[in-house]
Amino acid sequence: MNQLAPALTDLATGHTRRAPRTLPDQSILWGLALHDDTLAALTVGGTLAVWDTETLDLRAYTTVGAAQQATDIALTGAVVLVGYQDGTVRRYDSRDLQPLTPGAHADADLTGVPYDLPGAVRRLRIRGNTLLTAAGNTVTRTDAHTGESTGPALEHPARVLDCLISATSTVVTSCADNQLRIWDPTDARLLHTVPVPRAIHTILAATTGTIVVHDHGHLAGLGPVRANRV
Repeated sequence: MNQLAPALTDLATGHTRRAPRTLPDQSILWGLALHDDTLAALTVGGTLAVWDTETLDLRAYTTVGAAQQATDIALTGAVVLVGYQDGTVRRYDSRDLQPLTPGAHADADLTGVPYDLPGAVRRLRIRGNTLLTAAGNTVTRTDAHTGESTGPALEHPARVLDCLISATSTVVTSCADNQLRIWDPTDARLLHTVPVPRAIHTILAATTGTIVVHDHGHLAGLGPVRANRV
């Protein structure tokens, strides 16, 4: 994406298509999510929008909060999920952005709520029908469509910065205490900890024995015994 409109690049040809700048909200894009034929984006100004990936036609847009109060976005086939500074996650129909969460628009104006609250939603991650939500010191696991809990919460000693469901279905989390943690999400059992020299804000992938992270402009492959920068 560029600052004002999303773009799609064909990995085989390198050809890039950009959506026209048709949103009345001209603030920069804050987050982007892609699933099948739907592209969803969130602006700093609080606008949520969805495009058709084939044509890049704007399908719908709506205001979902005051400036900088929506913190992250995730997308399944039918539902757009938006995290907020007040720690809530709200759901919208990906076709027309009608609210699926009761009262989703009733309190959308969060003006006056301080930016970057300790309990704010930091990250939304989806794998299959499972949604991971990192908010404050906790990661929760819920059904992406219904919001119902699908397992115990993962509690941390400091603020959670990112989370990811690995290729082996464990959950990997990054915490402000300079530790990566690997969990069995079925019973919230901590399997491994990986110390890192500084807090990791983005986990890119996790496979057996290796966690790939973005660390201050570099990609790093981390394991239980070593940390190799590539």
